[in-house]
Amino acid sequence: MSEEGVVESDAESSDTDSPPQKRIVGKAVQNLFWADMKHRLVKKSRHLALATRTLLQAHTTSSSARLTNKFDKRVAGRLNSFEKHLGKHTKETSLLREHAKLKLLETSAPLRAEFMQKLRRLMKERATADPDMWDCVKGCYESVIDIIWEDVEKEIELNVELALLKSAECQEQSGPSSSWSCYCWLRRTVLRHYLPYDRSLFGKLTDPLYVALTLIMLIPNAGFRVSVLSLILTFILFPAPPDEFQLINFILLSKGTQFITGGLVSMSQGAVIYFKCFTWHDADLGQCISEHGPGRVSSLAGAMADYLGSIVLVWIAFLALPYSREHREEKRVAALGRSRPATGFEPRAAESKDGKGGRGGRLTMLLRYDVSCFALSLFVLFLLTLSTMELQDREVTPLRHLQENIFWCKVLYSLLSMPFSLFTIQSLQQVLTHAAPTGFNALGACVPFNLPEP
Repeated sequence: MSEEGVVESDAESSDTDSPPQKRIVGKAVQNLFWADMKHRLVKKSRHLALATRTLLQAHTTSSSARLTNKFDKRVAGRLNSFEKHLGKHTKETSLLREHAKLKLLETSAPLRAEFMQKLRRLMKERATADPDMWDCVKGCYESVIDIIWEDVEKEIELNVELALLKSAECQEQSGPSSSWSCYCWLRRTVLRHYLPYDRSLFGKLTDPLYVALTLIMLIPNAGFRVSVLSLILTFILFPAPPDEFQLINFILLSKGTQFITGGLVSMSQGAVIYFKCFTWHDADLGQCISEHGPGRVSSLAGAMADYLGSIVLVWIAFLALPYSREHREEKRVAALGRSRPATGFEPRAAESKDGKGGRGGRLTMLLRYDVSCFALSLFVLFLLTLSTMELQDREVTPLRHLQENIFWCKVLYSLLSMPFSLFTIQSLQQVLTHAAPTGFNALGACVPFNLPEP
């Protein structure tokens, strides 16, 4: 009875407040309808004028040109000027339509928020409906729903906005130009194949270049993974400004591949080496491990580059987030008919006060966890180095002990990166960061992600 009363009271209170808001939203929908109809009419008229002018030019023969040459020129000139006028008017009506879409999003936001609040209260009531449930458990349920619901609301708003504010043809947008033609060509090639705007993971697996780069990053030796990631990060950062989603995707990609390559693959590699020494060199087990152990897989410089590069590259990308751009902002600017500033490379808020909003969403908390894991691995490395330096075994040098310690501390740090690998899944990544997905076209331009229709 009480639950029904709450729902009825909510419905009554919403009925008193909703009609004015619904009228405003209805007017916004009406404005969008007429703006869309006007844009379609002007666009069709322009196509008709272009077809008429083309038909007139095609039917002008050499014999009739002597009789109607002046008339044809006059009509063609009128059609040409009329077509230019319609082209200008088409751009204006397109901006008017986008402005109407943006207005509809803004005016309907209170209704969407009201509906989501009702749904949240209903979920809390259903989750805590058991009268015998402890109060502490009820509080935990409600707090978990509140935390999850914040991300759900943001994700719904993001998808509504992306669905309504559809961008222009992504394939035709031109990429950045530079005097370094070789760099631009290499950038276009790598980003188009590795981070395309129109392919999912299954589509990218059919691309030989993507498969080759992925296999190179799975090699645990000599810093192959860090080298490829450094190249990709350079292409994302330059020319500036970088894209917000691409920076976030790079951070998650870097940590995800670190867990697989530096953690699982390297740990398996070390286990196989130990098993080989135990099985085929049991008489000289210590000498086999000293000469062919996991620490000898890479040089000391290569091991340190892979160890430190795993955190340095991530923080370079994270520190560039305040200077990034988001294509949704460009849609809003285009919808309002404004022009972007001369340079978009301006700092912006990378994190809100609660650490949940801003650029990167909740990614900041994961990066703090990553720093803690890196510090823990360094502390373990310090303890292992101190303990092995006191050993009196002269057959194994302190440098060999250091290489072995670095290898296994790097494995420890990589295994602790497992939470990042979960968020490499597209849906979980959007919930974590609330960034609109993007990709690169054949011209090197960063455009909204858009799978082709089947």
